[in-house]
Amino acid sequence: MAKKKPPRNNDAPRQNDLTGSLRSLPGSELERARLFLNMAGVMILALDNSGRVAMINRRGCEILGGESEQILGVNWFDHFIPEPRRAQVQRVFQGIVWEKQKSHEYLEGPVLTLQGEQRLIAWHNAVIRDDSGEIIGTLSSGEDVTEIRRAEEELRESRQLYQAFINANRDMIFVKDEHFRYLVANNALVEFFNRPLEDVLERTDFEMMEISAANRCRESDQRALNTNAVVVTEENVGQRIFETTKFTLMLKGDRVGIGGIIRDITERRHGEEERERLREQMALAQKMESVGRLAGGVAHDFNSTLSRIMRHAETALETMDPADPLHTELKEIRRSARRSADLTRQLLAFARKQTSMPRKLNLNDTVGGMLRMLEHLLGDHVQLCWQPGQQVWPVHIDPAQVDQILTNLCINARDAISGKGRVTIETKNLAVENEQLNLHAGFLPGEFIRLSVSDNGCGMDRETLAKVFEPFFSTKETKATPGLGLSTVYGIVKQNGGFIHAYSEPGRGSAFHINLPRHVDQPSAIRPTPVLETDSEKRETILVVEDEPAILKLGQRMLQELGYHVLTAGTPEKAIQVSSACSGPIDLLIVDIILPGMDGCELAAELIRQRPGSRVLFMSGYSENIIHKYSGLENKSRFIQKPFTIRELAASVQEALKNTDPRS
Repeated sequence: MAKKKPPRNNDAPRQNDLTGSLRSLPGSELERARLFLNMAGVMILALDNSGRVAMINRRGCEILGGESEQILGVNWFDHFIPEPRRAQVQRVFQGIVWEKQKSHEYLEGPVLTLQGEQRLIAWHNAVIRDDSGEIIGTLSSGEDVTEIRRAEEELRESRQLYQAFINANRDMIFVKDEHFRYLVANNALVEFFNRPLEDVLERTDFEMMEISAANRCRESDQRALNTNAVVVTEENVGQRIFETTKFTLMLKGDRVGIGGIIRDITERRHGEEERERLREQMALAQKMESVGRLAGGVAHDFNSTLSRIMRHAETALETMDPADPLHTELKEIRRSARRSADLTRQLLAFARKQTSMPRKLNLNDTVGGMLRMLEHLLGDHVQLCWQPGQQVWPVHIDPAQVDQILTNLCINARDAISGKGRVTIETKNLAVENEQLNLHAGFLPGEFIRLSVSDNGCGMDRETLAKVFEPFFSTKETKATPGLGLSTVYGIVKQNGGFIHAYSEPGRGSAFHINLPRHVDQPSAIRPTPVLETDSEKRETILVVEDEPAILKLGQRMLQELGYHVLTAGTPEKAIQVSSACSGPIDLLIVDIILPGMDGCELAAELIRQRPGSRVLFMSGYSENIIHKYSGLENKSRFIQKPFTIRELAASVQEALKNTDPRS
């Protein structure tokens, strides 16, 4: 390729015309021009066609760090442009003055001062033409933006650091303007709204939340904006509880918006409620222990006194003529003493000081031998249902105490039933694990045989249920009974190393679960607890509906440990919302029978209408037979009784998932 020849004759740019033109100005005009240019707050720079400095103002000299004599006539590119950019800038300049290309009106680039320091200059450029229209140089104004760009970079880095800091925070952090539009939102808040960041910024809560929740947020926003105080509130959004701290943002004395921090305290609140419940249970247990010790001491001394009264009454009756009028009075004294002795024995049983003769028993055989007597005790209007467990473990207890337990529980069940009803007695083996110890105060670890007595009577509220084991407490109007039936049962169970758990709701009946320790004839070698097998590949989806937060959380954790994908809901309304929002299949519904606002069976029917392929497993604290009688359920494979272990839950879930008929 032939080398391009430099322009010649009239085509060659006139390199000295610009300098000559400036010198040819009359003295007065030149002075006025210099005065005007020196007053400018930016660098004014003129280059001739060869790139030499033809003119520079005072501000330009200040930026370059020298006097005009040091700068004029110097090649701009060789002395004032840093080496990495020198060739590029020179090509742009040559393109303008040699090839008459369009000049770049605005550029930013570094220049070197005479001291070797780099300054960043924002240039506005234009060409200079002579009278004939030929380009004789360039004229540029340059603003030193070094500090501005440095401040902008520091601000950008500060913002990045600030954003990284708030994004690392698990709490939700935000800034809103005076119209309550989001200006800043961290990752936690963006995840809560389940929207991209750009869909959160410049929007209000009313555009992203349910109307009632947005109204509550707006009310606290307004309070924070109208006052200079920090506003702390608790706000419920769905099933979650949030603690929100909001404060006013001021700029030059004006309120320009609010800042806020939102913390999810749902688990903390539920934990506080659970601790309060356990505290109450512990206080009750301590109260029962204290009352038991007091009752035992009083009853022991009173029993000795009664024995002497009865012995003297018997002696007097033997020596007195039956026709004597005092003979009848002595018989009444003896009868009253015997009734008092019975009451004393009940107090001693409650205090766990009654002498007993325990032996190895099979509860199924013992209970089976009592059925005829219990049927007579219950009467014709109450049906007795006996459900013995399979291969129940032996227990070590006095048979008379089993008789006393069942008699007291059946009498209470009978009195709680108005009209016709049903009492169910069941036995089963029970292994208590750590999960149940955390949920229920008074539970003991180990292997037990559960003896349950359930009824479909009037039930009890929470306050009544908390007092049922107290001596002399009774809900019956008649004073014929001393109110020691359940306290006697409590004492017998404690005396034999077991524990008792009661479950009841008004109008739903009651269930009393007696848990007696398994009796082992010979100590066996300690075997490691078998590891529960989980299948990380199964990933079936299960929706759990339970109104007790602690049990809901426990069930979720158990199922996740078993390898299932778990959805949860604390109310029927929430369950329907979760089901509607789930895009994939829900393989199993685990539903509590007793739920607020809607019966568990009704909820299951509604969910099955939405998802015909889903299977159902019901759960309850009541006995299985009472629940099936109450709800009309027929397939017992769909039921699991609370409290349950993870192994019992695993077996019930697997059985329910294998069922080919979703309705059962």
